Amino acid sequence: MRTGVLMCVALLAGGVAQADTWGILEPVAREVAASDAQTYRELLQSELSRQLGGGAQVTLITGACSDAGCAHQAGQRAGVDYVVTLTLGTLGTKLVATAAVVDVDDGATLRSERMAIDRVEDLEAVATRLAIAFTTSKHVNETAELGAITKTEERPPTRRHGDSGVSFHIKGVVPFGSALADHQFGMGFDLGFWYEALAFSIEPRVGFRFDTSRDERRTYYAVPIDLSAQYILGLGDFAPFFGGGMGARWTYIATVQTVTDSGGFVQTVHEAEPEDHAWGFGAFARAGVLLFRTYSVRMMLGFEYDVTFVDLHGLSFPQTFQVDLGIVF
Repeated sequence: MRTGVLMCVALLAGGVAQADTWGILEPVAREVAASDAQTYRELLQSELSRQLGGGAQVTLITGACSDAGCAHQAGQRAGVDYVVTLTLGTLGTKLVATAAVVDVDDGATLRSERMAIDRVEDLEAVATRLAIAFTTSKHVNETAELGAITKTEERPPTRRHGDSGVSFHIKGVVPFGSALADHQFGMGFDLGFWYEALAFSIEPRVGFRFDTSRDERRTYYAVPIDLSAQYILGLGDFAPFFGGGMGARWTYIATVQTVTDSGGFVQTVHEAEPEDHAWGFGAFARAGVLLFRTYSVRMMLGFEYDVTFVDLHGLSFPQTFQVDLGIVF
């Protein structure tokens, strides 16, 4: 009964159920140093323990197997629920690391994964990726994240660490507040430099905002020069971020105002089209998601609230809400 339930969970989730006891057999090493193979096993033990959490036990089992039947018997002798077989060998100039999970109840192979690497140092990344694959529904190729990418995958278009590059943004701008109350939807463009580390990014940028309305009597322009900082919440290809920044802005607003002139017994009413512009301090808050983060070329979708602390036409603080689509080269 227990076996049937666990197998159903494994099949539905695409991964292996998190049993209480796991065992890892000694690796079958082919033309590979025994010490490297043993380190591979110990790394996998550590990563499996971390992925499974405190309730699971991951032990090392004496003996080496490369097939499910032998692993089944070894797991029964050790009294574990699942047993992992490991193979490490060479293929030309590459190392090929394989691992499989066998259900000790019925001897069925639940998961089998393989990775080819260029150097023995990448066995640490292999162990991390295999542990994630064995405890989730992901294939091992889908477990890439910054800090767990092999040397082969590090070559373009994927990478291992944070990266930097030129950023370009196109924005939809929605003005609001008293200073921009009569102005319509606008657009904006930014050019910057995106410096990215594992958990944060910094972006200096210069931009241009403008009103897309054809009514020349109600127009605004803005040139922001900003510096922002973002906290990035993930290492994979879908990474939310939030942050904000500040800087200097030049803002120009032309608007139509009703003016009443009094001269003796005669009053005249007409429309004036005053223009006003000024430099001022501004700030903004932003949140969004960084896409394709493990790649050299990344995209981002974000939302920003922006305010400039100037008085124009006697009205305070032009404000905008912006929808941002960006790309980092």
